[in-house]
Amino acid sequence: VVAATCDNVSSFTFDVDVVSKSGKANERIYLEGRGEVEMNACIQSCFAYTSILRSGDDFITVRRLRVLSTNMKMSDNTEDILSSLDAEALAVVLFHKLSQSSMQDGLEETQHVAQDWLLSTLLCTYRSAEAYYEKIKAEAEHGISRSRKTFYSTERLMGQKGSELTDRDVLLARGHERLSSLPLLVFSLLQCDALRPSGDSFRPTIDSRAAAAANMARMSPGALARCIAPRLELWLEHATRGGNIRSGKGEPLVESLNMNMEALRLAFFDLRDDAQQESKYSPILLLDSPRQVVICDCSFVVDRIDGKASTRRTIADSDHITKVGPVLHRAIQETLRSYRVPPPVLYCLGDNNTGCMNEAILHLQDALVEDSYTSLSRENFDQWCTEVASLLHSEVAGK
Repeated sequence: VVAATCDNVSSFTFDVDVVSKSGKANERIYLEGRGEVEMNACIQSCFAYTSILRSGDDFITVRRLRVLSTNMKMSDNTEDILSSLDAEALAVVLFHKLSQSSMQDGLEETQHVAQDWLLSTLLCTYRSAEAYYEKIKAEAEHGISRSRKTFYSTERLMGQKGSELTDRDVLLARGHERLSSLPLLVFSLLQCDALRPSGDSFRPTIDSRAAAAANMARMSPGALARCIAPRLELWLEHATRGGNIRSGKGEPLVESLNMNMEALRLAFFDLRDDAQQESKYSPILLLDSPRQVVICDCSFVVDRIDGKASTRRTIADSDHITKVGPVLHRAIQETLRSYRVPPPVLYCLGDNNTGCMNEAILHLQDALVEDSYTSLSRENFDQWCTEVASLLHSEVAGK
Protein backbone atom coordinates (compact mmCIF):
# COMPACT_ATOMS: atom_id res chain seq x y z
CA VAL A 1 0.00 0.00 0.00
CA VAL A 2 1.38 3.39 -1.00
CA ALA A 3 -0.14 6.23 1.01
CA ALA A 4 0.59 9.92 1.40
CA THR A 5 -0.20 9.79 5.11
CA CYS A 6 -0.47 7.20 7.84
CA ASP A 7 -1.98 8.45 11.08
CA ASN A 8 -4.67 7.67 13.63
CA VAL A 9 -7.46 8.84 11.31
CA SER A 10 -6.38 6.77 8.28
CA SER A 11 -7.80 3.35 7.43
CA PHE A 12 -6.21 0.52 5.49
CA THR A 13 -7.67 -2.92 4.80
CA PHE A 14 -6.05 -6.17 3.76
CA ASP A 15 -7.09 -9.80 3.40
CA VAL A 16 -5.51 -12.67 5.31
CA ASP A 17 -5.21 -16.02 3.56
CA VAL A 18 -4.38 -19.40 5.11
CA VAL A 19 -1.74 -21.02 2.89
CA SER A 20 -1.13 -24.27 4.80
CA LYS A 21 -1.92 -27.53 2.98
CA SER A 22 -4.59 -28.40 5.55
CA GLY A 23 -6.39 -25.10 4.99
CA LYS A 24 -6.20 -24.36 8.71
CA ALA A 25 -3.85 -22.25 10.77
CA ASN A 26 -1.28 -24.42 12.53
CA GLU A 27 -1.65 -24.14 16.29
CA ARG A 28 1.52 -26.03 17.26
CA ILE A 29 4.81 -26.76 15.56
CA TYR A 30 7.81 -28.92 16.40
CA LEU A 31 11.11 -27.09 16.81
CA GLU A 32 14.32 -29.02 17.24
CA GLY A 33 15.67 -28.55 20.74
CA ARG A 34 12.40 -27.08 22.02
CA GLY A 35 9.82 -29.72 21.16
CA GLU A 36 6.19 -28.76 20.56
CA VAL A 37 5.75 -25.00 20.54
CA GLU A 38 2.42 -23.20 20.54
CA MET A 39 2.00 -20.84 17.59
CA ASN A 40 0.08 -17.57 17.64
CA ALA A 41 -1.24 -15.96 14.50
CA CYS A 42 0.70 -12.79 13.80
CA ILE A 43 0.35 -9.84 11.45
CA GLN A 44 3.59 -8.11 10.61
CA SER A 45 3.59 -4.76 8.83
CA CYS A 46 6.51 -2.70 7.62
CA PHE A 47 6.32 1.08 7.25
CA ALA A 48 8.85 2.70 4.94
CA TYR A 49 9.09 6.45 5.31
CA THR A 50 11.44 9.38 4.81
CA SER A 51 12.53 11.64 7.66
CA ILE A 52 14.04 15.10 7.28
CA LEU A 53 16.88 15.63 9.77
CA ARG A 54 19.21 18.51 10.50
CA SER A 55 22.91 17.87 9.77
CA GLY A 56 24.94 20.86 10.86
CA ASP A 57 23.59 23.84 8.96
CA ASP A 58 21.91 21.67 6.34
CA PHE A 59 18.96 19.29 6.19
CA ILE A 60 19.22 15.73 4.93
CA THR A 61 16.65 13.04 4.13
CA VAL A 62 16.94 9.63 5.75
CA ARG A 63 15.01 6.58 4.59
CA ARG A 64 13.75 4.48 7.50
CA LEU A 65 11.81 1.30 8.14
CA ARG A 66 9.54 0.54 11.07
CA VAL A 67 8.24 -2.98 11.64
CA LEU A 68 5.16 -3.70 13.73
CA SER A 69 4.24 -7.26 14.78
CA THR A 70 0.78 -7.88 16.24
CA ASN A 71 -0.43 -11.20 17.65
CA MET A 72 -4.00 -12.37 17.11
CA LYS A 73 -6.02 -14.88 19.08
CA MET A 74 -7.43 -17.82 17.15
CA SER A 75 -10.93 -19.14 17.74
CA ASP A 76 -12.89 -22.11 16.46
CA ASN A 77 -16.10 -20.66 17.90
CA THR A 78 -18.08 -18.36 15.60
CA GLU A 79 -19.83 -16.75 18.57
CA ASP A 80 -16.48 -15.60 19.98
CA ILE A 81 -15.69 -13.86 16.70
CA LEU A 82 -19.10 -12.22 16.42
CA SER A 83 -18.99 -10.95 20.01
CA SER A 84 -15.74 -9.07 19.31
CA LEU A 85 -16.76 -7.48 16.01
CA ASP A 86 -16.70 -3.73 15.51
CA ALA A 87 -19.55 -2.86 13.13
CA GLU A 88 -17.93 0.46 12.14
CA ALA A 89 -14.59 -1.20 11.33
CA LEU A 90 -16.48 -3.90 9.44
CA ALA A 91 -18.19 -1.17 7.39
CA VAL A 92 -14.75 0.13 6.34
CA VAL A 93 -13.69 -3.32 5.15
CA LEU A 94 -17.00 -3.76 3.34
CA PHE A 95 -16.70 -0.39 1.63
CA HIS A 96 -13.29 -1.32 0.21
CA LYS A 97 -14.66 -4.62 -1.08
CA LEU A 98 -17.74 -2.98 -2.60
CA SER A 99 -15.64 -0.22 -4.14
CA GLN A 100 -13.48 -2.85 -5.83
CA SER A 101 -16.59 -4.73 -6.95
CA SER A 102 -18.06 -1.55 -8.46
CA MET A 103 -14.97 -1.09 -10.60
CA GLN A 104 -14.84 -4.72 -11.71
CA ASP A 105 -18.53 -5.65 -12.04
CA GLY A 106 -20.43 -2.35 -12.15
CA LEU A 107 -22.60 -0.44 -9.69
CA GLU A 108 -25.79 -2.46 -10.15
CA GLU A 109 -24.05 -5.76 -9.47
CA THR A 110 -22.43 -4.20 -6.38
CA GLN A 111 -25.91 -3.65 -4.91
CA HIS A 112 -26.58 -7.39 -5.16
CA VAL A 113 -23.12 -8.26 -3.81
CA ALA A 114 -23.71 -6.12 -0.72
CA GLN A 115 -27.14 -7.61 -0.03
CA ASP A 116 -25.83 -11.17 -0.50
CA TRP A 117 -22.97 -10.42 1.88
CA LEU A 118 -25.39 -9.07 4.49
CA LEU A 119 -27.65 -12.12 4.11
CA SER A 120 -24.68 -14.43 4.56
CA THR A 121 -23.47 -12.55 7.65
CA LEU A 122 -26.88 -12.44 9.32
CA LEU A 123 -27.54 -16.10 8.55
CA CYS A 124 -24.15 -17.01 10.02
CA THR A 125 -25.02 -14.95 13.10
CA TYR A 126 -28.32 -16.79 13.58
CA ARG A 127 -26.76 -20.22 13.02
CA SER A 128 -24.04 -19.32 15.51
CA ALA A 129 -26.68 -18.45 18.11
CA GLU A 130 -28.44 -21.77 17.50
CA ALA A 131 -25.22 -23.75 17.93
CA TYR A 132 -24.16 -21.82 21.00
CA TYR A 133 -27.57 -22.26 22.63
CA GLU A 134 -27.44 -26.02 22.03
CA LYS A 135 -23.97 -26.12 23.56
CA ILE A 136 -25.21 -24.28 26.66
CA LYS A 137 -28.12 -26.71 27.08
CA ALA A 138 -25.86 -29.75 26.61
CA GLU A 139 -23.40 -28.48 29.22
CA ALA A 140 -26.25 -27.73 31.64
CA GLU A 141 -27.58 -31.29 31.26
CA HIS A 142 -24.18 -32.65 32.27
CA GLY A 143 -23.85 -30.25 35.17
CA ILE A 144 -21.05 -28.28 33.51
CA SER A 145 -20.94 -24.64 34.49
CA ARG A 146 -18.46 -22.39 32.74
CA SER A 147 -17.99 -18.66 32.73
CA ARG A 148 -19.14 -17.44 29.33
CA LYS A 149 -20.08 -14.24 27.56
CA THR A 150 -23.53 -12.74 28.04
CA PHE A 151 -26.00 -14.62 25.86
CA TYR A 152 -29.78 -14.19 25.87
CA SER A 153 -31.63 -16.65 23.67
CA THR A 154 -34.71 -14.39 23.71
CA GLU A 155 -32.74 -11.74 21.81
CA ARG A 156 -30.95 -14.06 19.41
CA LEU A 157 -33.42 -16.82 18.52
CA MET A 158 -36.97 -16.90 17.18
CA GLY A 159 -39.81 -18.52 19.07
CA GLN A 160 -38.39 -17.92 22.54
CA LYS A 161 -40.81 -17.27 25.38
CA GLY A 162 -40.59 -13.80 26.91
CA SER A 163 -38.87 -12.25 23.90
CA GLU A 164 -39.61 -8.58 23.29
CA LEU A 165 -38.26 -8.73 19.73
CA THR A 166 -40.20 -9.77 16.67
CA ASP A 167 -38.87 -12.55 14.45
CA ARG A 168 -37.96 -9.86 11.92
CA ASP A 169 -35.83 -8.02 14.48
CA VAL A 170 -34.15 -11.23 15.63
CA LEU A 171 -33.19 -12.17 12.08
CA LEU A 172 -31.81 -8.67 11.49
CA ALA A 173 -29.54 -9.11 14.56
CA ARG A 174 -31.28 -6.34 16.51
CA GLY A 175 -30.63 -8.36 19.66
CA HIS A 176 -26.89 -8.62 18.99
CA GLU A 177 -24.94 -5.90 20.75
CA ARG A 178 -22.23 -5.74 18.09
CA LEU A 179 -24.23 -6.26 14.91
CA SER A 180 -27.51 -4.46 15.54
CA SER A 181 -26.46 -1.50 13.37
CA LEU A 182 -25.02 -3.60 10.51
CA PRO A 183 -28.12 -3.57 8.24
CA LEU A 184 -28.28 0.24 8.44
CA LEU A 185 -24.56 0.57 7.70
CA VAL A 186 -24.84 -1.68 4.65
CA PHE A 187 -27.95 0.14 3.40
CA SER A 188 -26.25 3.49 3.95
CA LEU A 189 -23.17 2.37 2.03
CA LEU A 190 -25.37 1.49 -0.93
CA GLN A 191 -26.85 5.01 -0.89
CA CYS A 192 -23.51 6.85 -0.88
CA ASP A 193 -22.36 8.79 -3.94
CA ALA A 194 -19.52 6.35 -4.61
CA LEU A 195 -21.70 3.22 -4.91
CA ARG A 196 -25.28 4.25 -5.71
CA PRO A 197 -26.31 3.65 -9.36
CA SER A 198 -27.55 6.66 -11.28
CA GLY A 199 -31.30 7.07 -11.57
CA ASP A 200 -34.08 9.64 -11.48
CA SER A 201 -32.60 12.93 -10.23
CA PHE A 202 -29.42 11.29 -8.92
CA ARG A 203 -26.89 11.55 -11.73
CA PRO A 204 -23.46 12.45 -10.32
CA THR A 205 -20.51 13.06 -12.58
CA ILE A 206 -17.62 10.61 -12.78
CA ASP A 207 -15.47 13.16 -10.97
CA SER A 208 -17.99 13.32 -8.11
CA ARG A 209 -18.01 9.55 -7.75
CA ALA A 210 -14.22 9.38 -7.84
CA ALA A 211 -13.91 12.13 -5.22
CA ALA A 212 -16.44 10.41 -2.93
CA ALA A 213 -14.70 7.05 -3.27
CA ALA A 214 -11.26 8.55 -2.64
CA ASN A 215 -12.40 10.43 0.46
CA MET A 216 -14.30 7.50 1.95
CA ALA A 217 -11.45 5.07 1.30
CA ARG A 218 -9.21 7.00 3.68
CA MET A 219 -11.71 7.64 6.48
CA SER A 220 -11.39 6.11 9.92
CA PRO A 221 -14.22 3.75 10.97
CA GLY A 222 -15.89 6.41 13.12
CA ALA A 223 -15.70 9.06 10.39
CA LEU A 224 -16.99 6.68 7.71
CA ALA A 225 -19.94 5.67 9.89
CA ARG A 226 -20.87 9.33 10.36
CA CYS A 227 -20.40 9.95 6.63
CA ILE A 228 -22.92 7.32 5.53
CA ALA A 229 -25.19 7.57 8.61
CA PRO A 230 -24.62 10.95 10.33
CA ARG A 231 -25.07 11.25 14.08
CA LEU A 232 -28.24 12.99 15.30
CA GLU A 233 -28.70 14.25 18.87
CA LEU A 234 -31.22 16.45 20.64
CA TRP A 235 -29.98 18.85 23.34
CA LEU A 236 -31.66 21.27 25.71
CA GLU A 237 -28.87 23.69 26.52
CA HIS A 238 -28.47 27.17 25.04
CA ALA A 239 -27.98 30.85 25.81
CA THR A 240 -30.30 33.78 24.98
CA ARG A 241 -29.85 37.42 24.11
CA GLY A 242 -30.90 38.23 27.63
CA GLY A 243 -27.90 36.31 28.94
CA ASN A 244 -29.96 33.44 30.33
CA ILE A 245 -28.40 29.98 30.25
CA ARG A 246 -30.89 27.17 29.88
CA SER A 247 -28.85 24.14 30.80
CA GLY A 248 -29.72 20.49 30.35
CA LYS A 249 -28.09 17.49 31.98
CA GLY A 250 -24.70 18.06 30.39
CA GLU A 251 -25.43 15.36 27.82
CA PRO A 252 -27.81 14.89 24.88
CA LEU A 253 -31.41 14.26 25.87
CA VAL A 254 -31.73 11.87 22.93
CA GLU A 255 -28.79 10.31 21.12
CA SER A 256 -28.57 7.73 18.35
CA LEU A 257 -31.86 8.76 16.77
CA ASN A 258 -33.20 6.56 14.00
CA MET A 259 -32.31 8.08 10.66
CA ASN A 260 -35.82 8.96 9.50
CA MET A 261 -37.99 12.05 9.81
CA GLU A 262 -40.82 10.34 11.68
CA ALA A 263 -38.45 9.26 14.48
CA LEU A 264 -37.10 12.81 14.69
CA ARG A 265 -40.61 14.29 14.86
CA LEU A 266 -41.76 11.93 17.61
CA ALA A 267 -38.63 12.54 19.68
CA PHE A 268 -38.98 16.29 19.21
CA PHE A 269 -42.63 16.44 20.29
CA ASP A 270 -41.97 14.24 23.33
CA LEU A 271 -39.03 16.38 24.43
CA ARG A 272 -40.73 19.67 23.65
CA ASP A 273 -43.74 18.80 25.77
CA ASP A 274 -41.48 17.77 28.67
CA ALA A 275 -39.23 20.81 28.25
CA GLN A 276 -42.06 23.34 28.14
CA GLN A 277 -43.25 22.17 31.52
CA GLU A 278 -40.02 23.64 32.88
CA SER A 279 -39.11 26.27 30.28
CA LYS A 280 -40.29 27.74 26.97
CA TYR A 281 -37.40 26.52 24.87
CA SER A 282 -37.43 23.72 22.31
CA PRO A 283 -34.62 21.18 21.87
CA ILE A 284 -31.56 21.91 19.75
CA LEU A 285 -30.68 19.47 16.98
CA LEU A 286 -27.03 18.45 16.49
CA LEU A 287 -26.23 16.88 13.12
CA ASP A 288 -22.70 15.49 12.91
CA SER A 289 -21.25 14.47 9.54
CA PRO A 290 -17.84 14.93 7.84
CA ARG A 291 -19.48 17.24 5.31
CA GLN A 292 -21.21 19.64 7.70
CA VAL A 293 -22.00 19.98 11.41
CA VAL A 294 -25.41 21.60 11.85
CA ILE A 295 -26.73 23.20 15.06
CA CYS A 296 -30.32 24.39 14.80
CA ASP A 297 -33.55 24.93 16.68
CA CYS A 298 -35.40 21.66 16.14
CA SER A 299 -38.83 23.32 16.18
CA PHE A 300 -38.04 25.27 13.00
CA VAL A 301 -36.91 22.07 11.25
CA VAL A 302 -39.99 20.05 12.13
CA ASP A 303 -42.42 22.90 11.39
CA ARG A 304 -40.76 23.72 8.06
CA ILE A 305 -40.93 20.12 6.89
CA ASP A 306 -44.52 19.79 8.12
CA GLY A 307 -45.35 23.00 6.23
CA LYS A 308 -46.59 24.79 9.33
CA ALA A 309 -45.80 28.04 11.06
CA SER A 310 -43.54 27.75 14.10
CA THR A 311 -45.27 26.10 17.05
CA ARG A 312 -42.91 27.63 19.61
CA ARG A 313 -44.40 29.80 22.29
CA THR A 314 -44.16 33.53 21.69
CA ILE A 315 -41.27 34.83 23.74
CA ALA A 316 -39.59 38.14 24.30
CA ASP A 317 -36.97 39.23 21.77
CA SER A 318 -34.32 39.17 24.50
CA ASP A 319 -35.03 35.49 25.08
CA HIS A 320 -34.57 34.24 21.51
CA ILE A 321 -31.96 31.46 21.35
CA THR A 322 -28.74 33.01 20.09
CA LYS A 323 -26.01 30.49 20.93
CA VAL A 324 -25.42 27.15 22.54
CA GLY A 325 -24.55 26.67 26.19
CA PRO A 326 -21.07 25.72 27.47
CA VAL A 327 -21.59 21.93 27.65
CA LEU A 328 -22.99 21.67 24.13
CA HIS A 329 -20.24 24.01 22.92
CA ARG A 330 -17.60 21.63 24.30
CA ALA A 331 -19.38 18.69 22.67
CA ILE A 332 -19.25 20.50 19.31
CA GLN A 333 -15.53 21.20 19.71
CA GLU A 334 -14.86 17.54 20.54
CA THR A 335 -16.81 16.56 17.46
CA LEU A 336 -14.68 18.80 15.25
CA ARG A 337 -11.46 17.45 16.77
CA SER A 338 -12.49 13.90 15.86
CA TYR A 339 -11.88 14.65 12.16
CA ARG A 340 -8.59 15.05 10.34
CA VAL A 341 -10.06 18.10 8.59
CA PRO A 342 -12.83 19.65 10.73
CA PRO A 343 -16.05 20.23 8.75
CA PRO A 344 -17.72 23.67 8.73
CA VAL A 345 -20.33 24.37 11.41
CA LEU A 346 -23.71 25.82 10.47
CA TYR A 347 -25.55 27.57 13.32
CA CYS A 348 -29.27 28.19 12.76
CA LEU A 349 -30.45 29.86 15.95
CA GLY A 350 -32.68 32.90 16.41
CA ASP A 351 -35.51 34.11 14.18
CA ASN A 352 -33.65 35.70 11.25
CA ASN A 353 -32.49 32.45 9.76
CA THR A 354 -34.66 31.65 6.72
CA GLY A 355 -31.77 31.09 4.31
CA CYS A 356 -29.73 29.33 6.92
CA MET A 357 -32.63 27.02 7.82
CA ASN A 358 -33.18 26.08 4.19
CA GLU A 359 -29.57 24.94 4.01
CA ALA A 360 -29.88 23.07 7.31
CA ILE A 361 -32.97 21.21 6.08
CA LEU A 362 -31.18 20.15 2.91
CA HIS A 363 -28.35 18.69 5.01
CA LEU A 364 -30.84 16.98 7.31
CA GLN A 365 -32.84 15.43 4.47
CA ASP A 366 -29.60 14.14 3.00
CA ALA A 367 -28.66 12.64 6.39
CA LEU A 368 -31.97 10.82 6.98
CA VAL A 369 -30.84 7.80 5.02
CA GLU A 370 -33.70 5.57 6.21
CA ASP A 371 -36.10 7.75 4.18
CA SER A 372 -34.11 7.34 0.97
CA TYR A 373 -34.96 4.72 -1.66
CA THR A 374 -32.73 2.17 -3.33
CA SER A 375 -32.02 2.87 -6.99
CA LEU A 376 -32.92 -0.63 -8.20
CA SER A 377 -35.93 -1.82 -6.18
CA ARG A 378 -37.21 1.59 -5.01
CA GLU A 379 -37.43 0.46 -1.37
CA ASN A 380 -36.77 2.56 1.70
CA PHE A 381 -34.79 1.16 4.63
CA ASP A 382 -37.77 -0.39 6.40
CA GLN A 383 -39.03 -2.10 3.23
CA TRP A 384 -35.51 -3.24 2.35
CA CYS A 385 -35.05 -4.76 5.84
CA THR A 386 -38.39 -6.56 5.54
CA GLU A 387 -37.24 -8.13 2.27
CA VAL A 388 -33.89 -9.18 3.81
CA ALA A 389 -35.65 -10.67 6.86
CA SER A 390 -38.08 -12.55 4.60
CA LEU A 391 -35.21 -14.15 2.68
CA LEU A 392 -33.49 -15.06 5.93
CA HIS A 393 -36.67 -16.58 7.35
CA SER A 394 -37.06 -18.78 4.28
CA GLU A 395 -33.48 -19.97 4.64
CA VAL A 396 -33.74 -20.63 8.39
CA ALA A 397 -37.12 -22.37 8.13
CA GLY A 398 -35.86 -24.54 5.28
CA LYS A 399 -32.78 -25.54 7.30
